[in-house]
Amino acid sequence: DFFRKIGKKYIQEKDKRNPIKQALGNALDLKRFLEPVFSANRCSAWVTPILIWANPDVTSYDKECAIDVWKINELSRRIDLLKRNPQKISDKCYKEIEQKLMKSYDD
Repeated sequence: DFFRKIGKKYIQEKDKRNPIKQALGNALDLKRFLEPVFSANRCSAWVTPILIWANPDVTSYDKECAIDVWKINELSRRIDLLKRNPQKISDKCYKEIEQKLMKSYDD
């Protein structure tokens, strides 16, 4: 669940304003969009949702969160950690993913 503090009250956000649910939905949409590329290259389709707080002073209680929650000031360190344990996909698959994403950007 996601709550926003307004004054001294905490308000639970509904689905459309819940950034955790948005990140999960966006990751699923991206996975579906890239599925043909993964299938054609015989790779497992995976997309990891991550919520990144742009405000480094935000208070986050993510003990049992469904996704990773990062603060913007952690971004460089977290990306370095991901680079150390990359998912194994072929260079051809990387290039096809890039082409598909660039094509959708141009459209």
